[in-house]
Parts: sequence; structure tokens; C-alpha cells
Amino acid sequence: MKKTLGTLMACTALLCSCSSEEEVTRQTDEQYRFEVNITTEQAAGAAETRAVKQTFVNGDVVWVGFKDNMNGVLKLTYDGTEWTPSCTGTLTNDQIVTADEKRCAAVWIDGVTTEPKIPSWGKDFFVWDSIPVPDILVASEQPYTVDDKTKTIRLNLTLGINSSIVKITVTGLAKGTWKLSEQDMLNKLFPCINTNYLSVSYAGSGDYGDTITGHPASDGYYFIGSVKIGGVPNPTFTLTNGTDTYTKTFTGKTLKWKSAIKIAGPTKSDLKGWTKE
Repeated sequence: MKKTLGTLMACTALLCSCSSEEEVTRQTDEQYRFEVNITTEQAAGAAETRAVKQTFVNGDVVWVGFKDNMNGVLKLTYDGTEWTPSCTGTLTNDQIVTADEKRCAAVWIDGVTTEPKIPSWGKDFFVWDSIPVPDILVASEQPYTVDDKTKTIRLNLTLGINSSIVKITVTGLAKGTWKLSEQDMLNKLFPCINTNYLSVSYAGSGDYGDTITGHPASDGYYFIGSVKIGGVPNPTFTLTNGTDTYTKTFTGKTLKWKSAIKIAGPTKSDLKGWTKE
């Protein structure tokens, strides 16, 4: 399932400013405008497959890195109606227009609006500081085009689920501050854009088994973590609200990469197979 989101944008050589489709005539001969189309892609699978973000909201940011360009990244900020592009660092749209290889990688990281940094250990990386595992969508090896006649840079980005992220929804939980842990699941990540391979990756942070704070869902709470390569067979979850603690092992099941599971949580009247400690 795909849903297209996006709007037309205009970008000056140093600082990008947004315009609607009807305002394209605002561009000058010195400007190239950005025409951006963002698509989110649903992972294949049954109803329990993780439902990825379908619509963007005010404050969302999509970050774009360009092939072998370490001068900065393009920051696309959504205001609820349209996107405002801005070039970070010393990146200019002239560099984007004249690049020999017109390819890029992009990432949406829920709640992250701060610019990435270049780490001392990797000259081809833009890296964000370690953060709680977020909802994250990525686009790798995405081509873009430049139309010199209309002075348009066209970005068509398909953002999808990537690598070790898993989403666990526990239904039926009473309101409270719920935390979940599993001995082979991490609670923090260092998201990275690699401008050489044009991929978005992340290194695990924290300790395996650290607790993950839940987020309210319509039918309970959801938890987002990162699991080891190959997934976690027979996962044992520990669930706590600060007062009560519950555990449950799902024998014969595997917590796989890029997946979501929905499980029934314990209630006062029915533990649903959980053991109260």
C-alpha cells in the first residue's frame, strides 16, 4: 500500500524557501526550485505487519543526503500544509544540480529535528546522537533529476521500513507509564546517512534488555526497539508499570526484523497468559 504526500518547493542557492505550485513564478533565473514527492511504503504481510506512517504532521522533518557530498544535508520541514526545504552546513543546490551522480538517500526519524553530525570515525556518515529507538522510515539509492529548462530539481522519495526496527503493540493495558524489555532488544540507536553507499543505517546503543517506554495507541501501548541480526526466537517480554511486573514467553515465535506484533496484555481480571511477579 502506498500513499503519496508532498508539495512543490522552491530553493535558493543557499537557503531554501517554500512556495506552492501556484507560486512557481516567484523563481528567478538564479534559482532552482525543488519539486518533491514523498511516498510511504507498507511492508508486505498480514494485518499484524507494522503499519508505517501514512500522513505527515506539522513539525515532521525528512533529511536527504546526496551522493559523496559531505557538505551538509537537505532538511525538509512540514508545516501541516507544505514543506520548507533548507540546506544545512555548506550544502548548496548548485552542488546538487551539478553532481555527476544524481542520487540520494533520505530518512524520517520521528521527533528528531536537530541536524546530524559528521563523526570522527567515518568520513562518509552523517550521524545523529544516540536516541530512544524512534519510528523511522528510510529511502536508499534514490535517483533525482534536474531539469535545466524549468530550473527544477525533482526528488521522488519512497520511504519504507528498514533493518532491525520492530514494533510491539500490547493491547488492553490500563492507562499508565508502561515499559517493556527483552534480553535481545535494544532501546537506543545512532541513525546514520551514508553518502557513499547511499543507505540509512543505525548502530545499536545502550544495553540489551534495557526497558523501552511505551507510547499510547488506540488499543493499548506500542513499543519500538531494535533486535539482533536474525531476530529473536522465543522472545520473553517483561512488562511493568512501576507497580506491577509481568512476564511472558512466546514459544515458537520469532521477533523478526522489519516486523510488528500485536499481543494481548494483562488486565486485572485476565492475565492473558502473563505471569505476575
